[in-house]
Amino acid sequence: GERIYVFGGTADGTTSLAISEALDPKANEWTELPNMSIPRMRHTASYMEALGRIIIVGGFQGGGHPSLFRHFMGDGNISLSSCEFFDVETERFTEAPPLETGRFWHNTHLLPNGSLLVMGGLNVTSGTLSSCELFDGKGWRVFPSLPIPLARFASCVYPDGSILVAGGHNGTVKVGSRRAFLFEPSRGEWREVSPMNRGRGYPGFCYLPGHGFLVSGGFSMPGMDDHTSAEIYIRETDKWVMTGNMSFPRHAHGSVVTADGRVMVAGGSNCETGMCHSGMEIYDPVKNEWENIGSFIVARKWGTVTSTPDGDAVVIGGRACNYATGRSELVLFSDVSSVETDTFLRDLCLGTMFLSIFLILPAALVWKMRRLEGFD
Repeated sequence: GERIYVFGGTADGTTSLAISEALDPKANEWTELPNMSIPRMRHTASYMEALGRIIIVGGFQGGGHPSLFRHFMGDGNISLSSCEFFDVETERFTEAPPLETGRFWHNTHLLPNGSLLVMGGLNVTSGTLSSCELFDGKGWRVFPSLPIPLARFASCVYPDGSILVAGGHNGTVKVGSRRAFLFEPSRGEWREVSPMNRGRGYPGFCYLPGHGFLVSGGFSMPGMDDHTSAEIYIRETDKWVMTGNMSFPRHAHGSVVTADGRVMVAGGSNCETGMCHSGMEIYDPVKNEWENIGSFIVARKWGTVTSTPDGDAVVIGGRACNYATGRSELVLFSDVSSVETDTFLRDLCLGTMFLSIFLILPAALVWKMRRLEGFD
């Protein structure tokens, strides 16, 4: 059956966890798994099909909820280069080759050839990183660096193996970047492409086959609300096209492509007010419009959204803006209900085919995407 794996995280922002669990979204049940060898938060996890294993990459140990480099400096704070494998058959952890540079809040993507690319992020000694590393299943090797250091940026991989990076911030000031860069395997290097219409830090993002790369929301700069706007990059014309606006300004929200080719965004918060959102919205690329589709019980940011093979969407974790909660919720569009389950209190971060833990509040929500036809 379907299993969503959750690794590590933190319950208080200062103590990294080594615990791991698996969620059966159909039964709405959590199963406790063995611990990782090293506690970690703000890491990533990706399923490497050729190996039959999940690789957990990097992460952070120490304190620091905010997003700037200076907030993570201090004795005892560590950027992890450590990596671990999790075998999905035996459900056991083993050591994986370490990164050359310890990092957290980095982006990872599986490439069409099965390799795993790690880009940017933060390091408590070096600051924001531009370096990239590529894992081929046996070890890490250097990949051409990003043109500028970046953390919490948007990125996608095209079917031909090209990689697009947009937005983010430099880790020194909380100002969203407009700049965008494209790596094409035939060139073997990054080149700058047209900038976004808005600077966006910690935006939502999804690649929409046949339409382009959607980047939504994100923080702009201190003293200003986060963006309600979104835009799509059209690679063929090297242009960013604005979509309709979302109903709420948001960053740190989850995004996922639905079974029918639309995009759902969920949660997030507004940097200026500090308020978290419980609202969910759907973007229709054909109509170029956003539509509200309801809300979940606990407003949250830093939640993670992923899709399951049968078209469901699962949101796990995040942090309520003024408290943490252990509630899990099951939400069906046609009949909203909630189901209490026992869960650990922790933060979650985005993995590729599952979720690895990031920051406070483990609530799991399941949306039946097959029931979205009523929202035409």
